[in-house]
Amino acid sequence: MGNSAQKEQLKSIATRLSEERQKKSISLEEIAAKTYIPQRLLSAIEDANLDRLPEPVFIQGFIRRYADAIGLDGTALSKEFTVDLSPLPAPTAATLISSTPEPPLKPVVQNTTPLKPAAPPPKPAAPVTPLPTPKPQEPELVRDEPKLKLNEPKLQTNQAPSRLPLIALGGAIALGVIGILTATLLNRPAERSTPVATTAVQSPKPSIAPPSPTTQATAKPSPSPSPAGAVGVKMNVNEDSWVEVLVDGNPAFEGTLPKGTQRSWSGKQQVVVTAGNAGGVALSYNNATFKPMGSAGEVQSATFPPTP
Repeated sequence: MGNSAQKEQLKSIATRLSEERQKKSISLEEIAAKTYIPQRLLSAIEDANLDRLPEPVFIQGFIRRYADAIGLDGTALSKEFTVDLSPLPAPTAATLISSTPEPPLKPVVQNTTPLKPAAPPPKPAAPVTPLPTPKPQEPELVRDEPKLKLNEPKLQTNQAPSRLPLIALGGAIALGVIGILTATLLNRPAERSTPVATTAVQSPKPSIAPPSPTTQATAKPSPSPSPAGAVGVKMNVNEDSWVEVLVDGNPAFEGTLPKGTQRSWSGKQQVVVTAGNAGGVALSYNNATFKPMGSAGEVQSATFPPTP
């Protein structure tokens, strides 16, 4: 931010702020505590050091709150610092190229020398009729069919009488065996059939005890609590804003965050967040609901854990 016009404006404003503050014997520490503006930024305003300050729109808000804190008209004084002093855009490469005069085109000289006729294409050779290639002769399959032999001896039907003696012999043997078995069975004394009392012994069924219900402790996953003494802060940037974050007293971040940015910080003891556009910054402490830091355009500071 090295704009000379803004630097001269800031010098004039800083002189009036410093003189009024010293006249009323107010220290920078008191103004920092009252306006939530870090003391190093208040010193940079009085020194008119633009390199140590954020964007001009946030500098204008610092001037307004600083002036209101010492009894001046902050709105009128902050308007003396111009926010939009953007220089004219530099010519682009496309503009430079289009503005360069193009050299005149030279006429194309046509060659009037008549071209020699090209040599006629060679006559196509007479087509050669290919000789027919003889087809390979397929081997003929010769099937050997069985021929009926007329000289085979015919079955003689006079063999049946030769089997009759064998059948008669077998029948005689069977009758003899049956007679022997019958005589043996008749000579055995009659045995008393003693009824046997078949008592069905019922085997006792094993008493199956019902399984005792085992109580399974279904431990529901409980959300892991934050460690003792931990301080967690999440940030959602809804509008562009300058932001400064101190974690346990040490600077963690300082700069301008664009709309849509999401950041988070954690510390062991304390997290302090200062925003130049409090209405555009929302904070969540230890996963609680997001809450805006203040109104649009205000400089606000929030300390976590909150002080009673």
